[in-house]
Amino acid sequence: MRFYELLNFQHVVGSIIIPLIFIILFAVGLSCMPLIKSKDKESEKKVIQVFNDDIQKAEGPFPLIMALIIAGTVIWGVFYIFYYGFSEAML
Repeated sequence: MRFYELLNFQHVVGSIIIPLIFIILFAVGLSCMPLIKSKDKESEKKVIQVFNDDIQKAEGPFPLIMALIIAGTVIWGVFYIFYYGFSEAML
């Protein structure tokens, strides 16, 4: 039982806002990352290996938004573990 009804509302809003922010950032990141690259950007890649049917394995830059999402997930997980460890909460 909650003594303050506002706390319920804050938890619901927090549970909705955080995924919405993630979805917006993920969509913006994917929209800025071209899925079909032009010929000029292909010249920046260093071809490592060529397979059958002219399929190439190349080293290209890792998208920044993907790096931020992975780093954010790892940092959130670490702080989540430390928060519950230090607060001595019974799960």
